[in-house]
Amino acid sequence: MIRTFFISILIFQSIVLCAQGYIPLAITERMSPGQEQQDKIPLFDRHELKVRKADSAYIIYHPASWAEYHPTLNPCNCPYSDTVAIYVFDKEGRVVQEINFVQLGDYGSGFQYDSTGKSIARISFRKEGARRGYVYAPYLQVTDSNANDFRTTIVRQKDGTDSLITHIHFSRFQHGSDTAFVTVRRYNAGGQLIAIQSSVNARNKRELCDDTGEFTYHFTYAYDSAGRLTYKRNMREDKYTTYSYFPWGRISESRTAATGELLSSYYSLREDHKGGKTITDNNRLLILSPLEKNSKLFGLKTVVTSGEVPLVEYYEIVYKYR
Repeated sequence: MIRTFFISILIFQSIVLCAQGYIPLAITERMSPGQEQQDKIPLFDRHELKVRKADSAYIIYHPASWAEYHPTLNPCNCPYSDTVAIYVFDKEGRVVQEINFVQLGDYGSGFQYDSTGKSIARISFRKEGARRGYVYAPYLQVTDSNANDFRTTIVRQKDGTDSLITHIHFSRFQHGSDTAFVTVRRYNAGGQLIAIQSSVNARNKRELCDDTGEFTYHFTYAYDSAGRLTYKRNMREDKYTTYSYFPWGRISESRTAATGELLSSYYSLREDHKGGKTITDNNRLLILSPLEKNSKLFGLKTVVTSGEVPLVEYYEIVYKYR
């Protein structure tokens, strides 16, 4: 229970710190959460959703043969109703609910959001069985009755030109109320996150079940004059990653912290064309096609992965309107 509560708290904080409503991204594969993703391409344009009075959007998977499909000339028995995700919008075009499906839609999970983008509930779905249907589980809210059991104290300090924001999380354990873990974020004068560190109270580590290290981490970051990420390191690992930018994209290189030996490199190229976008990263090509001419909404995502047998996948985006 304690661990579940604090995971919920972390989700709340990550959204609040962004100071923006929740915006799903068009491309998330191979992208780590947080600082690594520089070219964040929103999946939806909120203004156009509002104008079009869009109620929801369905992401539907199609196999490669869909491109050549014709009802009479080239019929195919492939499934065309594999919905992999559903997004629900309010009248202002904000995402208020999302759910992702697995195993041919037999199971699903997602979140509900309020008007500011905060996650307020988890959603689970089962297609069959006694527990079939949607189940909404609101996050535990801090009230007068449980305020002493779960609370967070925020301490703000200055260290030269840097700003330090410390979140001290308290909980009620078997031995009584105590510190659970502490998270410290360091921002430079430009408001950029340059370090984040979280540590668990050793006395309560067992009761928090921090066996995966979810609450124990330390990352550092650096940026160029344009505000782009140039350096990232997980201080618990003996390596770091640097990022170099070019007009046509970005190259990231991972090196050992001790010697600077190159371990791996990764490139990402991007091109805009007629309202669509093409992104190439190593052995994969992604194409985002506009819903229609002059639209900022996407109607199709094409993924081509190279190899001995190239793989082509299509994800159609179907909108429902009020």
